[in-house]
Amino acid sequence: FYFSYDDSASTAGVELTKNALNNNFLPKASWGRPWEFLNYERFQKNSQESTGLFKVSMGMWKHNDVENSKIQNYELGIHVSAPEIDKLNRRNIVLTLVVDVSGSMDSPSVLAEDNGRAPTLMDLAKQALTTVHGSLKEGDIINLVQFSDDASILLENYKYNPANSLYLKTVEGMTTIASTNLNAGVDLGYELANQYYDPDKINRVIMLTDAFANVGEVSPTKISSKTRINNKEGIYFSGLGFGQDFNEAFLNKLTEAGRGAYFSVVTRRDAKRAFDERFMALINVAARNVQFRLDYPIILERKATASEQSSQVRSEVQPTNFSFNTSQYFWEQFATGAEFSLASGKIKLSVYYQDPETLEKKTEVLEKTIGEILGQDINNIKDAHMITLLTQLMKKQVTKKQAQAEL
Repeated sequence: FYFSYDDSASTAGVELTKNALNNNFLPKASWGRPWEFLNYERFQKNSQESTGLFKVSMGMWKHNDVENSKIQNYELGIHVSAPEIDKLNRRNIVLTLVVDVSGSMDSPSVLAEDNGRAPTLMDLAKQALTTVHGSLKEGDIINLVQFSDDASILLENYKYNPANSLYLKTVEGMTTIASTNLNAGVDLGYELANQYYDPDKINRVIMLTDAFANVGEVSPTKISSKTRINNKEGIYFSGLGFGQDFNEAFLNKLTEAGRGAYFSVVTRRDAKRAFDERFMALINVAARNVQFRLDYPIILERKATASEQSSQVRSEVQPTNFSFNTSQYFWEQFATGAEFSLASGKIKLSVYYQDPETLEKKTEVLEKTIGEILGQDINNIKDAHMITLLTQLMKKQVTKKQAQAEL
């Protein structure tokens, strides 16, 4: 089967679930997206092997089924990591920040954090914009655009200097006004990005918005036309979606056209992480149009998965992007009633993707026998099992009694 585990790095469902549980009320079933929970957690990188661009490890946990001791469960954990690049070694960047300052950004975030007061979406945006200052280095260029019913330039061709407070003062002075004209923001943002395009640097437009446009219209085609310049990598588009109800489908469509990624921001922690530890993922795509395929022994019955999309038909699984400095942990559960050994059976992971600059199609493969991976990576697999169990309980796919039996 082919599968994907989501590339948005969204944390909304996780944060909302934690908030609900901490305040003694039931989380919504729609928040129980297991791939999102797995992306949120940190898993140990145990014995990863290079397959080319990626590093991959596999482990398998065999145990009796809690409801039927004649059934053997085989839980597979696969950890895939992209290469890591630090601030000092990355290329300089021309970064154009396009910030939504419409009235809807004055809405409170659902998670109250500021001494009992819920920060507004604009508060979170300012937190993110302040954080990015620490992720930049000398040689980086910043353009800062704001938009509401129209768009305006706040900073143009600003050369990063840690001793210059102009950028931070400009961010602090931003306020919300009027309606949401995303199209005006995209137009002006790309106008500046094109004007200061530097082929020797990373060129990115990042939009901060709740993505609820009520004025103008944004064409993904317009954005996609900017991602190639002179047959080379052009100006990619990424986004931060603010609030638990931001227009995720719309922002996904825009960032897909722009060959970038998008993250959700519902807390101050999200805002900091987006432009700190996740900044490299926003600006540096390691592989495009990624699809995973798993081959396994026919004697095993696939019982459960934490994947977002899965199908035996490749075209039914939407390709995703994989960014630098990111990892994904895959959890799959199989079962069999057979009593003979599966040690010689093989598990094969195939990774199909395109180089982000040349668009060359590539394939990487890791194949192991079950005997080689059985008993490996057990702690990670058990953690993934419990995380997935929580989401199953939230969606009432298991009962309280069944969940307790797993503890």
